[in-house]
Amino acid sequence: MTAAMTMAIVLLLVPSASAEWPMDGGNSEHAGEQLTPLIGPANQWEVTVNGELLCPPATAYSKLYIGTS
Repeated sequence: MTAAMTMAIVLLLVPSASAEWPMDGGNSEHAGEQLTPLIGPANQWEVTVNGELLCPPATAYSKLYIGTS
């Protein structure tokens, strides 16, 4: 097996970032979440689940990265 074939197989087996965290909320693990766009002052950022504030606005950005690891 050549190195190119091995790399192709690895790329097929490893899911892409879009498969891990779909922007449209299609991931059943995150069903019901609605993320506000991360544009603007930090005090406007919030993460809500079913209409309830999940975390303070100041930590919303870091929570996104913790949740995707």
